[in-house]
Amino acid sequence: MHDFADVELPAGSFARLAQLCAADTRFPKDLQDWEARVSHDTEAAHRGGHPSQPMRIDPDRFERWCHTFEVPPCLDSFRAYCIIHRLPRGHHHYGPTALDSEAGPLEP
Repeated sequence: MHDFADVELPAGSFARLAQLCAADTRFPKDLQDWEARVSHDTEAAHRGGHPSQPMRIDPDRFERWCHTFEVPPCLDSFRAYCIIHRLPRGHHHYGPTALDSEAGPLEP
């Protein structure tokens, strides 16, 4: 998988993201591990013929997204957030506001 390809965090944001995902033992333990994961995924994407665009992530927006969709902040939910964030508007199941904190799960 190359879900974290070209993911950029604003300066100093890794600590905030790590704090949010502290309960997940699989989350990278430090910035160096995080950057290695992003680099690995970016290289894998390019080798596989899937060039990616840089994607800037705001940890606070990720936290609101987790709260909205009632998922714990962890590596898997961050992966899902990145996948949805990368999709063109209107190409995901939750509609054009899936990234907004006001969005919610589909009604049964």
